[in-house]
Amino acid sequence: MIVDMKTIIIRVELGMDYNDYNQRELAEEAGVCTGTVSRLLNGHSKNLMLSTLLGLAKAIGVSPGWLCGIRRDPRRIEREDLLIGQRKRLQLVKTKAA
Repeated sequence: MIVDMKTIIIRVELGMDYNDYNQRELAEEAGVCTGTVSRLLNGHSKNLMLSTLLGLAKAIGVSPGWLCGIRRDPRRIEREDLLIGQRKRLQLVKTKAA
């Protein structure tokens, strides 16, 4: 699945406004470097690590799916998101074991 980085940027900015975060505060809450947030918001990131995406979503209180533009509802992580994450982890474990 291809996700438009512009959508992520817009939604991260909305989350920052809603939570009254600056870049440093968002980075701290998300557990990422301030430079990571700065590069993302300035359009210099071509992709994001999954851990960064999950951290950003958690910090601003939305589901990762909403942050990517996949879901319409910005609620926090939903059961379906968790199941998708578990399936991906299982696939990684199977791949490493093979």
